[in-house]
Amino acid sequence: MARISKIFPVFLITAALFLGAPQTAQAFEADLVAIESMGVEAFLPAAETGDVEAQTMTGLAYLTGVGAEQDVPTGLDWLKKAADDNNDAYAQFVLGKILASDTIPGIPSDPAQAKIWLQKAVNQGVQDAGRVLTDMKDADTATETPDALRSKAEKGDAAAQYRLSMAHYFGTDGFEKDLKASLKWLGEAAHGNDAAAQLLLGLRLMDKGYDTDGMIWFKRAVAQKNAEAEYRLGLYYLRYDMSGQNYGAGWRLLQRAAEKGDTRAQKILYSGD
Repeated sequence: MARISKIFPVFLITAALFLGAPQTAQAFEADLVAIESMGVEAFLPAAETGDVEAQTMTGLAYLTGVGAEQDVPTGLDWLKKAADDNNDAYAQFVLGKILASDTIPGIPSDPAQAKIWLQKAVNQGVQDAGRVLTDMKDADTATETPDALRSKAEKGDAAAQYRLSMAHYFGTDGFEKDLKASLKWLGEAAHGNDAAAQLLLGLRLMDKGYDTDGMIWFKRAVAQKNAEAEYRLGLYYLRYDMSGQNYGAGWRLLQRAAEKGDTRAQKILYSGD
């Protein structure tokens, strides 16, 4: 953990502290919060020395244009260093997720390559990679029109509100990039009890300095037994809560995440990392 703690400052729970393979697509969106806040410069030096997590974050920054000027070839190079050269499951998942559809402006979908990377991630225990593979076969999801998605969101469908928030964040799926609209729909989804939205809203609020409000939303996601939230809050309690009052709670949260198959939590619990 020493090398990771050099990358992520103590004041950011948004820092995407991850070990091993993230289990849900929520890790992807949450990591972008840290990249957006800190910029690619926070990760590039470690990436150049071979740190696989930093290579993945650097690749994400250049690919998405979040925290860096978009440079697709450079982003792909960094991600492939982590995914191929270092056999990192998260990088494999990210590559597959991005190539599975037109998720990021400037990066055309490549279903054949996406399936290769996603299957590699599945083989290393990334459960959500299997879900993305399944979603690729779902014609309804693939062909949903912008009007249909907006209609669902406006009718109060929290899952649709979350997808609309992400579409506005990236400027994809027929929607303009609009960060204000993205945050609005993220809030709607969180209030609609979507755990993924609650996690991401909590991270965004804390990144802006609204720690109390952010932690409220974070804990709501935990209350819904969201494994990603359990892992991140558990790790925060263990590594960054200087009061020490939540140390036991941190271990319990990691145990809950581990029981759901989170390999990062399992590594901490059973190997002492």
